[in-house]
Amino acid sequence: MGLDAEPGELRHVAEWTVETRLATDHVHVFELRLATEPPVEIDHREVVWAAFEPPERARELPLLPVVARYLAGRSGPETTPPAPVR
Repeated sequence: MGLDAEPGELRHVAEWTVETRLATDHVHVFELRLATEPPVEIDHREVVWAAFEPPERARELPLLPVVARYLAGRSGPETTPPAPVR
């Protein structure tokens, strides 16, 4: 997507162990807050669509379970994220 960030700009908001039928994944979720929305660049190979959506709109999309779990605790762009889960 062409998005660059410094490590200190990322906020660790959750850590989960997720069981799927194929694997057990250890997931870390990070947030990056930006003052303005950057342009989205996609290559139409691995990524065919990308956009910045508010949580209420994103919940209507087909999401990976871990993304849906993260968004379940979000109501808008200024909402404090859920406390880390370990």
